[in-house]
Amino acid sequence: MEDITTTDQLIRQISAKCRVLSLGGLAVISHGLSRNTHDADIWVEPMSSSAEWTAIIGPLIFSAPRAQPVAITVWTPIAESELECVVARDGVFRINGLERPLDIGFLENKAQKRYLEELPVASEEQAMEMIERFLTPKVAAAAMAHPSESVRRLGLRYLRELAQDGDPFAADILKNLPPDRFMSSLAPNGRQRRTASHDR
Repeated sequence: MEDITTTDQLIRQISAKCRVLSLGGLAVISHGLSRNTHDADIWVEPMSSSAEWTAIIGPLIFSAPRAQPVAITVWTPIAESELECVVARDGVFRINGLERPLDIGFLENKAQKRYLEELPVASEEQAMEMIERFLTPKVAAAAMAHPSESVRRLGLRYLRELAQDGDPFAADILKNLPPDRFMSSLAPNGRQRRTASHDR
C-alpha cells in the first residue's frame, strides 16, 4: 500500500476498499471541467453498521501520519478509539493535515440533519460560525430561514457561489426559493430591485 500523503491518495485507498461518490468540486473536475477546490467531499457506500465502516476506513486514516480526523459537529480531534462513535453519531467527519481537507460522509448525514434543525434558531454569531464550518447547499438554504438578515444574506451568497461552481443541488434550491427570500437584492429603501433572478 502506498504511503498516504495527499487527499487524492487517501481517496484512492478508500475507493479500493468500497464504492465512493465524489461530491462538489471533485465531481465537477471528474466530468472534465476546470475548477479549483479548496477541500474535497466524498460519500462512502452504506454498510451494515458504523463498526463495519470504521473497520474499513479507520486503518487507512490512522496509518497516514499527517491525517488528522476531526469531528465536524464539535470541531475536536478524533482518537482512533472514538472514530466508531463519531461515525454513528454524526455520519460525517473531516480529515485535516493533508494538502486539502477531506469530508467523508457515511449513511445519512447526521451532522447535516443536526445543522438543519439548529441553524435557523441559533444566535446570529453561532449561525455564521456553523455556515463557515460545515457548508452544504441544504445548510446554506437553512440559513435563509434565520431571523437575521446577515445570516440570510450569507446563506444566499453561498448558494449562488455553489450554483455558479456547478452544484446542481444549489441551483435547484435557488430556482425554487420564493422571491422574497432574495434578501441581497433589497434596495436601501426596502424596495426590491429587479435582478436577473427575478426576470427569469
